[in-house]
Formats: sequence, structure tokens, C-alpha cells
Amino acid sequence: MLFPWNVYSPRKYVDLIWKADGKWANWDPSMLRPEVGDFGTISKETGVFEYDGSIYSDEFAEEYWSDKPRLREKFAPVKGSRETMIIIKSSSVRQLDLAANPEVTLASFAEASFKATWQFKRGRGALLFLTEPCSLSLPPNELLKKLVKVSALKDRYLVTSVTKCPGVGTGGELNGKWWSQKGTGVFKVGGAPGGEDAYTPLFSLKMIRKPLISFRRDSPPPIREGDDLWEDVGQPWGALGDDGNEEEIIADDDVSHLCLRECDLTDS
Repeated sequence: MLFPWNVYSPRKYVDLIWKADGKWANWDPSMLRPEVGDFGTISKETGVFEYDGSIYSDEFAEEYWSDKPRLREKFAPVKGSRETMIIIKSSSVRQLDLAANPEVTLASFAEASFKATWQFKRGRGALLFLTEPCSLSLPPNELLKKLVKVSALKDRYLVTSVTKCPGVGTGGELNGKWWSQKGTGVFKVGGAPGGEDAYTPLFSLKMIRKPLISFRRDSPPPIREGDDLWEDVGQPWGALGDDGNEEEIIADDDVSHLCLRECDLTDS
């Protein structure tokens, strides 16, 4: 039976990639957002980044950064080196022998021969394929130290890096069946003409770290500086089932009561 796409499928895909790589994934990598310096939240229902603003915008500068030069001039995003290929897979996905098909390209991603090189174990799996990716990141230390004082970033997530590429393929499988928005097949394969970095399949998020409180006079909390004033953003949802819905957790007390009732019935 093919997996039916539902409103929670994007969240499950984002969750699987996050667990595999520690980065956030765009369900639709052709989306223009997020960019480095954006801030906002993550939708608990869909896993999609919800844009509130950008530290590089004129509006942000007018309200929070009157110094010259402006942020984009003084703290421009840092471009990383370009790689040939990145393949990210969830823990339930295993790559088989590529001897019969050594040429892995974007065009081959949607073909049956490419799919045959990957084995999906029981449950949901996800696969992300990037060609010629390149990262953009906020410069470290000084900028984040200054931004920690900005009220607009309280309780918001800051995009500290993005991974862009000219070609991308995203797909997944449930119990041996590839899935997508329509229920089967690779969700999206795209390639930009001329090698333009038109896709943003991955990004990193950080939030302002809560201050440590020490209840011992002889053990004061550590003093944090720069990047250490921020921490990685975790998923805003609990454990997800294969359909992307949150699994119901039974409290220990409930289990104990259930066992007691079963024991009482058995004893009688």
C-alpha cells in the first residue's frame, strides 16, 4: 500500500533530515526563504520556516542598528567552498553497491536504476541529494554577541547558515514505496540553468541561550561569549510516527494504573 501524502508529511521529512544531519530541510527546496540573517519560527504543524524579518533589512537597521557601516557591509555572510555532491539519508536508508551504476547524477535521481541503489528498511525513510552545494554563513563571534541584545530576536530563531545548490533531488520511502506529494515517486528534482544556486535545501537555526542560574555561591555559572551565547534549535514537536503525526506518550502513572487493573482482573 502506497503511503498517502497528508499535511504532516513535510514535518516528517524535515524531522528525518534533522536527525540525520542536524540541519533543517526545506520541504520545497525551490523556496526563496530562508536566507542567511533571516529570523522567525518553525511551524509545529508543518516544519516549515516562518519568516518574520532579516537582520540585513533596512527596517531592522533603522530600528536596531544605527551604526555605520550597516550590518551587511560590516558583517557580510561568509561563503564556503563548493563541493561536488552531498547525499543525506535518514537512519533507515542504506546505499547499496554502486558498481553497476557508478555515475550518480541529478538526472539519474528520478530513474529506477538510481532508486535501486538504495535500500529502505521498515518504516519511513528520507533522502536528499545536492549537486555542487555551497554554504553561506554568518561571520562568527562578534556579530552574534551584538545580536543577543536585540529584543526582536528574543524567542525567535536566527538563520545562521544556508546550503544552496544548482541541482537538488528530494525523495523518500515508506516500507519499500517511494513517496511524494502525490503519494508515489520522487517529490522533486530540479536543476537551474547555467549552474545558478536556485535551491536552498538546508539551513541552520540558532536561538539565544537561556542564562544559567547557579544555586551555589562557590560555583558561579560559566561566562559565555560570542557564538556560545546562542544554541541550536531543536524540533518543536515530540516523537513522530510514520505518518508524521505526533505519537501519544503514555505517562508512567497511567501504565502503572493499567497494570494494576489488569492484575486485579487476573487475580479475581
